Amino acid sequence: MKSWLFLFLLVPVLCFSQKEKGLGFQVGGGYLFYPGSSADVHISAYDANPLKSGFTLELTADKPVNSFLLLGPGVSFNSFSDLGAPYIPLFADIRVIGTGKFKLYSFLDPGYGIFHRHVAYIMTGSPEQTASQSGGFYIAYGFGVIYKRVYLQAKYNWLRFTSDLPDGSGGKSSKAYGVGGISFGVRLP
Repeated sequence: MKSWLFLFLLVPVLCFSQKEKGLGFQVGGGYLFYPGSSADVHISAYDANPLKSGFTLELTADKPVNSFLLLGPGVSFNSFSDLGAPYIPLFADIRVIGTGKFKLYSFLDPGYGIFHRHVAYIMTGSPEQTASQSGGFYIAYGFGVIYKRVYLQAKYNWLRFTSDLPDGSGGKSSKAYGVGGISFGVRLP
């Protein structure tokens, strides 16, 4: 399954058009926040601290397919103050962009989130044990505006976490969280 997902992420790289326009890059950073109530943001029942806010750094490279569609790969580094490990999505960037002085755009970023950490927990009447948590399917979407070479964008990320912590069913548990973000940066060229 992961090999098919990897091939899916490479398809935009192979679908570049034969136009003379070159590769474009977008580099930026910003603020992440969880818009829900603080009671439902725990990654697992064993976490003492909830998922609250953090920062993101992002790099995308894209190539025009036609006058309004850009495709390419991207990577993001998401760090939350209370999570203990970074969540690093690798994704395909599918972007529709307008023209003019203020270029409006929207995007969809499907991919896979790399995340791994060990969590200590205590079950009633037993010694402390550890379990691992990892990332999973990732998708983000949003919109933004480019003025000259500077951009500002709003993005909504769906971060998936899988865990082998006991959940009562004996299998792996999986949770997804929607995290909002505002970022800015530069677009070259």
